[in-house]
Amino acid sequence: MTSQVYSHVVGEGVRTEVCDYCLARPGVYAEMESVSTLRRCSRCQVTYYCGRDCQKSSWREHREECLYLQKMKPRVPSDTVRLIIRILLKTGRDEPETLPNGSVRKFSDLMTHEADVLASPVRVDAFNYFLKIIQLCFGSDRFQPKL
Repeated sequence: MTSQVYSHVVGEGVRTEVCDYCLARPGVYAEMESVSTLRRCSRCQVTYYCGRDCQKSSWREHREECLYLQKMKPRVPSDTVRLIIRILLKTGRDEPETLPNGSVRKFSDLMTHEADVLASPVRVDAFNYFLKIIQLCFGSDRFQPKL
């Protein structure tokens, strides 16, 4: 059984080597179509793509991210913060996803660890720190904690 990832971020260490849309790593696998270099998003200059097709396919997901990355330039939030933001932006669209076995999942399915997080002062502090960075990216009224 396979399914699409709910959300992902290409890590800073390999960002220039991995397509942000299809996650291909050109030049590493002999069976992949030869691509000498990935193309960087000309607006935010953070994400990289195999080519125009991947960049175009990614635009629906990347559009809001691209805007906040431009705003934050030259600073780029950590991979963890970028992943949290991608998840938050995706939840705003509230689109359910059908898995290969026919079941449906939504963002609320990711909330199974809420009690564990709230029981850990270290985790709560970390999420509060992440929230401050997210609010710098989008403004303090866009994402508010529900605690």
